[in-house]
Amino acid sequence: MDERNPLTRGGIHLVDYHVAKGEEANDLLDPSKGTTGNVLYCINEVYVEPDGIEQHMGQAMQWDGLQAFAGTLMQYGKVLIGGGSVIHSMNG
Repeated sequence: MDERNPLTRGGIHLVDYHVAKGEEANDLLDPSKGTTGNVLYCINEVYVEPDGIEQHMGQAMQWDGLQAFAGTLMQYGKVLIGGGSVIHSMNG
């Protein structure tokens, strides 16, 4: 990863990051019922070491935009899992 990226400095090693976006379904089992009009986003980060998220959050505390980002998550977020574990992956 690029050494200018703060996630590769200081021992933080991010191995997977992706953002998914999709329309919220009225009924997941019946697509014919359409969508709610809401757009859902999912942000996923996976680190080499379990303490990677702690290090990431420590560095995030220095970011000027953290309060606004956290406010958005609190206002619109549906689910937030901090420090969870990958329990299944196609990559092993």
